[in-house]
Amino acid sequence: MVGGAPRSSARWAIAAFFCVMGFLAAGCDRTGPTVAVPGGKSPTIASLVPSATDLLVGMGANDHLVAVSNYDRDSNLPQVGDYQAIDWEKISRIHPNILVTYYGAGHAPVGMEQRSRTLGIQILNLKFERLSDVYSAIGALGQACAEPEKADAELKRIQTGLTKVHESVAGEAKVRAVIVTEASGLDFAGRSNYLDDLLDEAGGENAVTAPGYVTLDREAIAALKPQVILQLLPAADDATVAKTKAFWDSFPDLSAVKEHRVWLFRETYMMTPGSHVAEVAAKFSAALHPARRASTQLSASIAAR
Repeated sequence: MVGGAPRSSARWAIAAFFCVMGFLAAGCDRTGPTVAVPGGKSPTIASLVPSATDLLVGMGANDHLVAVSNYDRDSNLPQVGDYQAIDWEKISRIHPNILVTYYGAGHAPVGMEQRSRTLGIQILNLKFERLSDVYSAIGALGQACAEPEKADAELKRIQTGLTKVHESVAGEAKVRAVIVTEASGLDFAGRSNYLDDLLDEAGGENAVTAPGYVTLDREAIAALKPQVILQLLPAADDATVAKTKAFWDSFPDLSAVKEHRVWLFRETYMMTPGSHVAEVAAKFSAALHPARRASTQLSASIAAR
């Protein structure tokens, strides 16, 4: 999710992505003033998935966007839904050709397909669980908006960036690390997700062995013994950063804390599986392999207090 006013907590950023993993409710016929229909380039797209919105912007195909999700706070386009409700009345006024969604296999919200067919809108259902899903989504979005060349160029740019990161750490020993996804310090990215994929590209080994995303208590965190802590705090304010620093200071025996290898990342895109995944991998790599850090600007480390 790109640019705009800063948000107060990493909780918003992770909700903005993971909200679309839940069921998108079948509808919400809200009344209100008539929506001014943007003059999007045909085919026109309404994106209920912030990562898809980010990819369309990244590939230079955002002129096809006519509506976005309620979590795309940085867009001036009409917001037409989220994981709890789809504003079918507003969508019917805007009338995009394509509605981009994200729901699990066999879990299409009741009535969603029928309402889309009635309006003559095609559903493009994507997923963003793994890095490979990001690649697939780029191709699918490029085909959907009839911009395959732009999609190919974006895919090449991202894969070239990731290849450069991977090659830069070839032969280096894997660094035991954790990826923290919430300002509280208790929520982590485990295995088999796109953040874990990026950590692997960056020359890291996830100390969390459970799949998916997990919440741990203090005892379990101490038992992980990470060499590096990658704390994701998209657009966090200074008060949130201060609280997070205090949390990690309460683990003085962790080697990552003792050696000042707790890194705080405040970039807005840090938890969006979209057009910035290569940049995220590069930041991970620079934090894991400090001898190579000169080529990548990092967010502030706790060591820089």
